[in-house]
Amino acid sequence: MLCLQDEKLNLSSKLKAKELLVPIFRAGACVYELPSLEQTRDFLKQNLSLFDEDLKALQAKKSYELRLSNALLNIKDDLIKALR
Repeated sequence: MLCLQDEKLNLSSKLKAKELLVPIFRAGACVYELPSLEQTRDFLKQNLSLFDEDLKALQAKKSYELRLSNALLNIKDDLIKALR
């Protein structure tokens, strides 16, 4: 689910939320520490295991469902109304 950065979500206990945007530079200084190759590999394996096999196929049989939070849906609706 995509949501605004400051939006609070009520997720079921089975779901986890993770910020996708992380700071790389602040005030001109690098603040991001690159993970090791092993950490990157482990992260990939762990996250790939969460997907259905159908989604991991080169030609997926089904599409990945992406939902918008209520706040983003409201913004989308307002933008569409503004264009009409």
